[in-house]
Amino acid sequence: RINHGGYHSNTLVVQRDRNDDMYPRKGMFTFKEIDEAYGAKFEFNDGIDSEHMWVNNLTIDGNDVTGTLDNEPVNIRNVKLGQSVTKKVTEIEDLYFG
Repeated sequence: RINHGGYHSNTLVVQRDRNDDMYPRKGMFTFKEIDEAYGAKFEFNDGIDSEHMWVNNLTIDGNDVTGTLDNEPVNIRNVKLGQSVTKKVTEIEDLYFG
């Protein structure tokens, strides 16, 4: 017997992250949009805390986006302002067109 957490076995339970509402297009930007953007917002974490920060000077290589971190981290210490960072295209939360 499988424990379904008190739900009927035919019930689909979907857990949504609070960021789903904040970033409804996360992971759904086209390569053209990314290429035309000035910057992209990503979530960064250090295993304990996380922050949402902007990366600019974007370049795309396959499914990777590389750029320069444009925010000074407040709570995490594994990245710093001006550092080159690489993230997956699917991790883009938002784009900035400046």
